[in-house]
Amino acid sequence: MNPTNIHKVAAATLPCCGLLLGLLLTYPCAAHDSKRPQFDSWYRELKNPNLKSAVIQDLGCCSAKDCHETAADIRNGRWWARVGKLHTKYLGPKPASEAQHAFDLVYEEISWELTDWKEVPTEAILKVSNPTGSPVICHSTIYEIWCFIPDNQY
Repeated sequence: MNPTNIHKVAAATLPCCGLLLGLLLTYPCAAHDSKRPQFDSWYRELKNPNLKSAVIQDLGCCSAKDCHETAADIRNGRWWARVGKLHTKYLGPKPASEAQHAFDLVYEEISWELTDWKEVPTEAILKVSNPTGSPVICHSTIYEIWCFIPDNQY
């Protein structure tokens, strides 16, 4: 491919990538535990101003697919918590009248299997009230910890 064609492909592709990235970054947070809907709004409001990621700072770290209750303890003055493996079960399509946002298209049953213990970075610890009664952790699929809220510490 000659350089002129590469520039044409890039010029055609970049706007599409920008649009897709914009949609992903503005994806609203969904509540994490369908069995405990009383905490939906609390999960949606979790944000971490301490992290470098503008997404986590501004939009939050609280989607159904990255936050869960966990086991945690303090070791040598540092928090440690268990990350988890996400399991989802498709339950069927959701009518548009019940969707909370444009990407809320299906009913899913979400559950977590706690796996490895990870040291919680200091900047991920949120000093906010925790109404769940259990420690809560939010992390990526590669176990980068975005938010951690101890149980009833604040």
